[in-house]
Amino acid sequence: MRRTDCRREITTYLQGKGASAEDILAIMARVDDLKLIDDGEFIRQLINARLNKGYGSKKIRFDLLNKGINRDLAASSLAAVPLSAWIDSAGKYLGKKYADYTTDPHTHRHDIYRVLSAKGHDSGTITAVIDELAHPE
Repeated sequence: MRRTDCRREITTYLQGKGASAEDILAIMARVDDLKLIDDGEFIRQLINARLNKGYGSKKIRFDLLNKGINRDLAASSLAAVPLSAWIDSAGKYLGKKYADYTTDPHTHRHDIYRVLSAKGHDSGTITAVIDELAHPE
């Protein structure tokens, strides 16, 4: 299945093909009339894809803004993701790429912070991951 495009990607593509501003407006109006673009679905797909790769909210927010998604829409979409999803994503990434860190999270606390910060996770999520690794239920 092909991923969904956002408005900005289509506009950029048309500009690259030499379409005039007038033509782009007309095409985008037609696309809107036919409901062929759904930025909400695009955002959901991007967030899920990035979560599956272990990325955190800061990195995903950056990606959304670079795709031309409205700042408020990006923020509300990310806020809708439960903390448990961020923790699971970070924990799975650590387990896959840095399994040694998960056996003794307190010894590797700084390494875990470094790795997960680089993936765009905030300190609250990282602390929760370390706590979960240290005290599994």
